[in-house]
Amino acid sequence: MNDSQVYVPENYQYWRDHGSEWFDEYERRQKYMLCYHIQKVMLADYMRHSRPARVLEFGCGPGRHLRYLSRIGDIEVYGYDQSASMVSGCLRWATPEWVAERVCVGEPVGPLPYPDRYFDIVYTVEALIHTRPEDVGVVLADLVRVSKWQVLHLEPSQGVQIFEYAHDGSWCHDIAAAYRQLGYECEVLPSGYIVQQPYRVILDPARPVYTWPSDMLDLLRRMESDIQPTLDQLAQNINDLSSQIVNLRAELAEAEARGRQMQQQWEATQAALAEAEARGRQMQQQWEATQVALAEEQRKNKTLMHQQAHFEEFINQLRHALKMPIE
Repeated sequence: MNDSQVYVPENYQYWRDHGSEWFDEYERRQKYMLCYHIQKVMLADYMRHSRPARVLEFGCGPGRHLRYLSRIGDIEVYGYDQSASMVSGCLRWATPEWVAERVCVGEPVGPLPYPDRYFDIVYTVEALIHTRPEDVGVVLADLVRVSKWQVLHLEPSQGVQIFEYAHDGSWCHDIAAAYRQLGYECEVLPSGYIVQQPYRVILDPARPVYTWPSDMLDLLRRMESDIQPTLDQLAQNINDLSSQIVNLRAELAEAEARGRQMQQQWEATQAALAEAEARGRQMQQQWEATQVALAEEQRKNKTLMHQQAHFEEFINQLRHALKMPIE
């Protein structure tokens, strides 16, 4: 499942470079986009009513459709994709042996590695949107070549907004007109959801084909119109809450930084206070030592004064005895 090393246009190269991301991306989108589930319901229902059949999905990617179609009895599914990294997503739900047997990786444009009329049904789901306009005719011709009964597409409806720069290139093709240029009549069938239209080319008119009942499609469209706005609002609410969480986290980080700064200032103040207290204790000790020394000096002075008084008394007594001044 190695991608070719030759140059391919940037829109095809995108899927080779980023294909491994899309298993998780599809899982994420299915949580808030109802069309992905309606798409599955329509495709599974169609295949159940078309069995037994050998089926090929062109542009199977990580196999999100192969996964559930492979569980339908009498449906033998195969997949083809031009991106090995996309196909690697199949290993998230299938064994390596199954993938090696059923899924093929090749070039985005050119002959598919299957015999003529090998499949009963060949289908695409959101694959032609990523096919360059100059390649559409070549791709459709080879899909017809390997199918003996019908080719089915679930691709963007005419008039639906396409972000043409997404994934390095996206296009909304006039599929019916492209088939007319190849000499085939393409039916445009009613859809059960807004963004995609079923297109079908019948190659064996003698074999009955299934078409979705109108009441079923009505129910699916009603489900989408009733539920999708709520999902959109919930998604918007989640985005808003996510933005608020980001802002709150930023504010919390800022508050924590201020708290750490205040803690450092408090610790510095405590250290300065402790140092001042230590200096105070040292000064107290010095003052107490000074008081002791002063008391000692006072005691010595009293002793000296007492001695002086005794000496003066002795001098006076000596003067009186000698009756003479003593110099």
